[in-house]
Amino acid sequence: MTASIITNLSSLSSYSGSRISSSDITALATSTALLQTLSAAQVTNISTTALAAATSVVLSNLTTAQVASLSSAQIASLSTTAFTNLSSTSVAALTATELNTIALRTSVLQSLSSTGIQNLSTDIFGSLNSVTLNSLTSTQLSKLNAAGFANLNSAAVAGLSSTTLNALSSAAIAALSTSGISSISTAAIAGLSSTNAGALSGSVIAKLSSSQLTNVTTNAFAALGTTLTGNLNSAAVAGLSSTTLNALSSAAIAALSTSGISSISTAAIAGLTSAKAGALSASAIAQLSSSQLSNLTTNAFAALGTSFF
Repeated sequence: MTASIITNLSSLSSYSGSRISSSDITALATSTALLQTLSAAQVTNISTTALAAATSVVLSNLTTAQVASLSSAQIASLSTTAFTNLSSTSVAALTATELNTIALRTSVLQSLSSTGIQNLSTDIFGSLNSVTLNSLTSTQLSKLNAAGFANLNSAAVAGLSSTTLNALSSAAIAALSTSGISSISTAAIAGLSSTNAGALSGSVIAKLSSSQLTNVTTNAFAALGTTLTGNLNSAAVAGLSSTTLNALSSAAIAALSTSGISSISTAAIAGLTSAKAGALSASAIAQLSSSQLSNLTTNAFAALGTSFF
């Protein structure tokens, strides 16, 4: 099949994709209509050698179904320039496997339009890996469909950097599943901004471990507010340090559940300031054990006031 024949070929649909050569690919760039008559099966069967000749014109003129049919090997064979000016529609048609392959060339991934990234199907998030997500620019990350983050697998979440987490929209952070949030590494959560920490839902906060919580900065921890303290599990509370506790607002301290207050370690309660001790509710104070009370400083103890007695 030659370039001179292909432009007049009426039976292109009968050709096997493997018969299409580099010169055919070049010729197809001049006829969008002819290019788009290729079936997904034909596109899948085009050799990587032939496809290496594809220009950005060819790639941009493929239908969404054709783009989605490209294999990882075919994506890898495309030149960097082939992705130049790739339409947002074509970007949105990329599969998770294709994106994960493109991510091996960071500059190519980062050249993809933010509009196309914004329109990626939420269904593909479950197969995206952390390398891909960490390689996106902050603008691309902020445009990702927030709903898709509920589908991220735990391995992908575990590999997210703090830079990536902070580039996400508050809606995306809030959409993280309960299993997802528990997978965030302590290194990543240590860099979580107060804005994104404040976006976490109560059900998600309830899944945070004590090691994650103790690595949250004081500003980010304070931003968790009453939503945090009202949903903390007892194991997480037991691992909190006095520094972490004192970073909470008085309202957040007051919101600690009765089961939560009884889980505070004696070491942590020994460092509780009088201001924070004074914020404890009568029902929370009633749950303090004798060992907890004996470890309060005299000033903190005095601050319990009439609510204690």
